[in-house]
Amino acid sequence: MFRFKIIVAILFYASTSLWSQTHTTTDFNKHTFEEFPLSNVRKLDVRSKHAQINLHNWDKDSISIETNIEILSDMPNLSAEMLNEISISTVFYANTLQLKTNLVNNFNRTIPYEITYTIYYPQKLGLKIENSYGSVNIANVQGGVVADISYCDINFDNFTTKIDSLNNHIKLLHCKGTINNLESGLIHIENSNVDILKAKNITGNTEYSIVKLDTVFDYRASSKLDNIKITRCQTINIHAINSIVEIQDFGTDALFECDKGKLDIAKPIGNFQRLRINNHQCPTQIRLHPNLTYSINGDIENGSFYHPQIESLQIIKDNNSISISGEVNIKPGNGAKIIVFNRDADIEFL
Repeated sequence: MFRFKIIVAILFYASTSLWSQTHTTTDFNKHTFEEFPLSNVRKLDVRSKHAQINLHNWDKDSISIETNIEILSDMPNLSAEMLNEISISTVFYANTLQLKTNLVNNFNRTIPYEITYTIYYPQKLGLKIENSYGSVNIANVQGGVVADISYCDINFDNFTTKIDSLNNHIKLLHCKGTINNLESGLIHIENSNVDILKAKNITGNTEYSIVKLDTVFDYRASSKLDNIKITRCQTINIHAINSIVEIQDFGTDALFECDKGKLDIAKPIGNFQRLRINNHQCPTQIRLHPNLTYSINGDIENGSFYHPQIESLQIIKDNNSISISGEVNIKPGNGAKIIVFNRDADIEFL
């Protein structure tokens, strides 16, 4: 009787902690499916290598995890050895469900293989994810995202946050793809090609990358050897080294400190409040609306200065220095403020 109670208790625990579970293994393939009740789980932690990861939303109060390991070989014995060297584990810790790829020590196989994760989860969860050499597709996440991804194609949907969410922290190395909406967060993008379609507040740094931002409210970042293109931004603060920076429209305040490279500001649509430029060896072109009202002050050292309304400005030349000041399309009290310092390069207002 006592043994029977123990067996019943074990079966009850298994049925409540794990809704369903399947495992199949062939000579070339290992497949698992598991569905976990959400219970107290608040975060999903995916740590993988060489994986194709697809994370989808659903309305169930559970997490569905389907994994598949396939050895791309026609040799059954060797494939079976490789399958034994690759495993995927699921564990619980601190209100977190972790899914992890495990490779044996000194894993060094030249035969190609594929690891695929297909995961369905409620979007209210937080997400931690690591992956290298594969692809990562993530649907909506409301609990915040901490991502460390390298050598992957990416497609991220909407990363929004709640009061108790993780702070979004996106680290990309040698990645290519799109972030549809990053409400706010810290980014580190290196040797990558990334499009960010929409964001609220972004801080961080980029290196050796091509980064396009469509609409962002506030962008504050350092840049090194990048090509940065921004379509629309309310406030912007960029410190750049050897980067090409292009911005089309900004709303209130912009600060550019560029060392070498190139800066191109393409006719802001609205009436911004302040534009500050402090560049060194960085040719700079600024296209402003012809009816914009603004005051301008600055100094150009070892470079030329061009302005289509040069007669409205006071220009003082002293050896290799050009000091400029004045007002354009005068409307007292209503104009923008422009402060420009450029050393060892030309600056042009077009």
